[in-house]
Amino acid sequence: MMKKATLSVALLTLLSLAVSLAAAAPPGQDPDGQVYVVQKDDWLSKIADKYYANMFAYPVIVEATNAKAAQDASFAVIENPDLIEIGQKLWIPAVLPTSSAGSRLTLEALRNATYQGIYAEPVQLVDGKYEGEPFVAGGASRPTVTLVEAWNAFGDLDGDGLSDAAVLLAENSGGSGVFLYLAAVLDLDGQPSNAATQLLGDRVDVKSLAIQRGEIVLNMLTSGPNDPLCCPSLQVSLRFRLEGGRLVDQTDFAGTYQALLPAASSPGRDMTLTLNADSSAERSTDYLNGEAPIIETGAWQPNGDGTATVSLTGRPGGVVYEAPDVMIFRLIDGQLVAVVYDIQLYGSEGLQLTRQ
Repeated sequence: MMKKATLSVALLTLLSLAVSLAAAAPPGQDPDGQVYVVQKDDWLSKIADKYYANMFAYPVIVEATNAKAAQDASFAVIENPDLIEIGQKLWIPAVLPTSSAGSRLTLEALRNATYQGIYAEPVQLVDGKYEGEPFVAGGASRPTVTLVEAWNAFGDLDGDGLSDAAVLLAENSGGSGVFLYLAAVLDLDGQPSNAATQLLGDRVDVKSLAIQRGEIVLNMLTSGPNDPLCCPSLQVSLRFRLEGGRLVDQTDFAGTYQALLPAASSPGRDMTLTLNADSSAERSTDYLNGEAPIIETGAWQPNGDGTATVSLTGRPGGVVYEAPDVMIFRLIDGQLVAVVYDIQLYGSEGLQLTRQ
């Protein structure tokens, strides 16, 4: 009887201990993974480094959390990996999937990859930098390309389920200009392959870079109409999708835009600019003087870098201008903002039209 009682007490003790351990287990944790609640100063790459010892594995957390959100309303969908909030629930898979490129493409691989679309020939980075031969024998000026390690993003760009990369490259050939390029890099069997490269501009100031739903999303400051190249102040948002070996600008410029501008010989100019889906353009300018508006026609085209060029070449009835009126616009929060235009025609205050 004593042995049976001792055994019963032991079993009760073990059962009690098991219940205590179960009660003490972190909520939401199971063999497949665990819940993590975002704390102050957290960001996804920091959390990925904590759990996987790989800061570039954060797309795994994004995908797993979004999958949970589809089944559990207490999880929120992560639409922008750069934006997570204190108190937000994340799902951390227990094991990093072998199919995820979070464990494949690394910053080290990107620092030693080959990139194209900057010079006539591809450049091979070594430890994040390429240096060509001097332009003049013995001279200091030479072509250089440097990986901007402060900015990179990871996510699927070609729909194969693997996490690719978007990186920035800075080119300088000895002058004051520093030309920034956006490069899309695919994961091919764990090796980086530069699929496309796009010029962003001279001395632009990048504020954020992310891959969202297969698109590269980039926010930056670029030079406005009156900005010196050293000090860009015009804020723009760009979206690119990898199509046919090119980064295609996803900005939709087609639409009708209107502005009320001053005029020297009338109360003002009521201007309406229409950019049609077939690439034709038409502008109507009413000088508010009781006369019929002036109609001008031409064409427009996206430039692939977040801008569009509008060229007005004449008027209906066969009138053709000796020189077209050419303007280059950016679309910013529904405003068509001219970055290149004739100051004598439109004034130094700038040319900005609102989408109707």
